Amino acid sequence: MKKTFLAASLLLTMCLGACAFEPGSTKNEKVYEVDENFKIDPGTLSVTALKTSAEDAFILETENHTFVMDTGMNRKGKKLVEILKEHGVEKVDAIIISHYDKDHVGGADRVIDNFDIGTVYTTYRSKNSEEMAEYYAALKRKNLVETVVTEETTFEADGVTFTIYPPKSKSYVEDVSNNSSLAMRVVNGNKSMLFTGDALDERIAELVNTPGLESDILKVPHHGREKADFETFVNYINPEYAVITSSKSEPAAPQVVEALENKGVKIYYTRDDKIIFTITSDNIEVSR
Repeated sequence: MKKTFLAASLLLTMCLGACAFEPGSTKNEKVYEVDENFKIDPGTLSVTALKTSAEDAFILETENHTFVMDTGMNRKGKKLVEILKEHGVEKVDAIIISHYDKDHVGGADRVIDNFDIGTVYTTYRSKNSEEMAEYYAALKRKNLVETVVTEETTFEADGVTFTIYPPKSKSYVEDVSNNSSLAMRVVNGNKSMLFTGDALDERIAELVNTPGLESDILKVPHHGREKADFETFVNYINPEYAVITSSKSEPAAPQVVEALENKGVKIYYTRDDKIIFTITSDNIEVSR
């Protein structure tokens, strides 16, 4: 009897030590308390830029809907899940993956595993990686099929309009993965924000020639790294605020910062802290 009990105990211990960490398992996820004071007022769009180094991860929330724009590195997926659960989110209406670099898709599997997911919008596949494999495995676990955006796509939630702009080419001289980045413009009344992924010079040229992209807030492309004609791009977008997802070891290029400062743009860096933009139809408030 004692040997049987010991064997059973050993088996249980082994299972707890190994079986609990199956891919996609959420059994060991931290239990988060919902912040009962958190709410999005009617007519308001809240955009949370997570504290990151050179990686993109954003949460966009309206009164009744939630969206995720890029998911950072793998570890950033944990923080995305934490914030979303603290906000009482059960469903993410859409995940938008600008492109497949690990600093944009790395945390996607955790978000997919932890929430009901509406639509997953992506660009075309231009590379393969471990992070992409984990992302596709998560899609499979949820019986989800991604929507590859090939033409301008618009949807609306609580009066806020989301428009996704796909790359115009499948062949670029520079890095195809970065240049394949989806751009997304989000509009609430008279205020707007433009996300640009890791667009490089060729993709930025496409955006400069795309009508109607002027925006109050610009997510600066490619972590603020040097671009040949960034000044022209900034003059076209004409932002009041800019978000740069750069690291201390690889800061934004002086030319990029100078172009923004010359336009009087207020710059925020995600490496310093989380940034929250509270956007109504005629006002933008920024908090850290």
